[in-house]
Amino acid sequence: MEEQIEENGTTFGDVFRTIFSQKWLALILAAAIFVVGTVGLYLYGKFTSSYSVTFVLQLPGASNSPLSYVYPDGKIFYYSDLISSENLNAVKNSDDKYKDINVAGMLRSGSISVSRTETAPEEQQTVDASYTVSASSKYFKSADLARDFLVDITNIPYNYISSMNIDYDMYITSAKETIMYDIEFDFLENQVNYLNAIYDDYIKSYGANFVVNGSKTLLAYKSNLDVFIQNGTIKNCRTEASTRFYIKNSDSRDKYEIAEKETERQLAIEEQTLNILKGTGNEGGTSSIITTVGEVLNQSKLVEELKQRKQDYHNYATHGIVDDNFTKTVASIENKVEQLTKDFAEVSSAIYVKLTSVSFASANIVELRSGMGIVMSVLLSLILAVAVSLIVAYIVGRTKLKKAEAKAKANASAEEEKSE
Repeated sequence: MEEQIEENGTTFGDVFRTIFSQKWLALILAAAIFVVGTVGLYLYGKFTSSYSVTFVLQLPGASNSPLSYVYPDGKIFYYSDLISSENLNAVKNSDDKYKDINVAGMLRSGSISVSRTETAPEEQQTVDASYTVSASSKYFKSADLARDFLVDITNIPYNYISSMNIDYDMYITSAKETIMYDIEFDFLENQVNYLNAIYDDYIKSYGANFVVNGSKTLLAYKSNLDVFIQNGTIKNCRTEASTRFYIKNSDSRDKYEIAEKETERQLAIEEQTLNILKGTGNEGGTSSIITTVGEVLNQSKLVEELKQRKQDYHNYATHGIVDDNFTKTVASIENKVEQLTKDFAEVSSAIYVKLTSVSFASANIVELRSGMGIVMSVLLSLILAVAVSLIVAYIVGRTKLKKAEAKAKANASAEEEKSE
């Protein structure tokens, strides 16, 4: 079959022979373009690509991935805190494999970012939200290192909640420091009531059968507290102390004497107020204050309470005794309330941890965005190298051929002139 002729009269055979005449030039040029192109495209992709992770953060008592959140210990969290210098350096210092990651440079160049996206599915009335953390790939030696680093960033809230150390000792320390038993018992009862109220809130929010540790439920933990309350241990000790006039130590007598005098002054003021309310506090024998029966009854009750309190303080100051056995009994109550508080702290921590989770949007967790991998860099460089080398080889070969033809034509003309 004859070669197909193009419009300019050049056949494909002519093109091939022209390129083949410059085969070494084509090969050298193709090799150079291939190497430079592969390296260049790969490095360009490396410096312009980024790793990203999209996830949903669930926190106790909050909607998914909130704009801000107040931790159970009172600390405020903003989602932008995920990439704060403090948090990024904490992640870096958490594992030796991150030691070469330039966190300062990443922040300074704006090569790491966090965003929040809201979606509102038609079938749902609530708004779903997620976070996306992106970081330039040039700061990571490998995709695995980037994946681990970004995943550790997503776990910052979880790690914080897991390490929280909330002091639920609202009244125990005060109970131990007071030198008056009646005040100590008030503090201990307040502590027990405080724990009981929060247990009720937990059960109302999460259910009595919410499993805290292992197989032990919220109801099981609260039952321990209920038994202590129902035994009336604190109430019984209070009654015994007031009946036998037990005091914590000899210094307590002075405190009771002071308390008696202060109560006596307060009693005088309240008795005067009561007399005014009854209409016997002025010379005319009538009150200038319009009162109700309820106000008189309440004031009368307060006066009687102060009288009883004054008498109690007097008894403790004059008849108070220190009993070692009773002191040990009170100490055991303190220890029991402390243990109940410790158990409660563990329950709270377990609840907060179980209600905190991170869910990733992609099965791969971390995705590589834009940029160019080594395989694509090789393919594009190979195509470019072949195309450019063939074109250049053809142009150079064609130019040389034309020069040769022109030279040959000139020589032929010269020979003809010479022969004539």
